[in-house]
Amino acid sequence: MKTGLVLTVLAVLCSATMAVDASAQQRRLGLQGFQVCNRTANEIEVAKAVNTGATDRGQPIVISEGWYKLPPGACTMLWPAPLNYLSYLVYAQDKRSGREWGGTVPLCISPQAFTIRSDTCGQGYERRPFTQVNMGNERNSWTHTFYP
Repeated sequence: MKTGLVLTVLAVLCSATMAVDASAQQRRLGLQGFQVCNRTANEIEVAKAVNTGATDRGQPIVISEGWYKLPPGACTMLWPAPLNYLSYLVYAQDKRSGREWGGTVPLCISPQAFTIRSDTCGQGYERRPFTQVNMGNERNSWTHTFYP
C-alpha cells in the first residue's frame, strides 16, 4: 500500500516539474500567442476554433480543427501572436477517462483529425460545447489550462 502511495506522489511531483519546465522554457524562448496546458495525469486531445467574422453566402465562417495531443504537464501553442480575434474557442477530451472540458458554444468536431470551415456540421461530424475565451485587450500572450 505504501509503495503505491509513494509512486503516486512521485508521479504527481514529476508532472508538476514537467509543467513548470515547459512553461519556463516557453518564457525563455519568448514564445507568445494562445497556448493550452494540460495539468491532468492523462494525455488529452484539444480542439480549437475561431469565428473569423466573415461570412460565406450569409453563413458565418467558423474554423475548427483538432486534435492536438497533449501529454500530462505539457503545453502547446495553438495560435501565434498577435492574437487578432476578440475571442478564441477551445475544447478538450480525455479519451481514457471520458472527461471533457467544454463550455457553451456548440461547434463541429470529428473523431479523427479535422479542419472544418463552417458552423454547420456535415455527415460524420458531431457537435461539442467549446469554451469561449474572451481576450479583452490582450493581443500577445494567453494561456488556457486544463485541470483535473
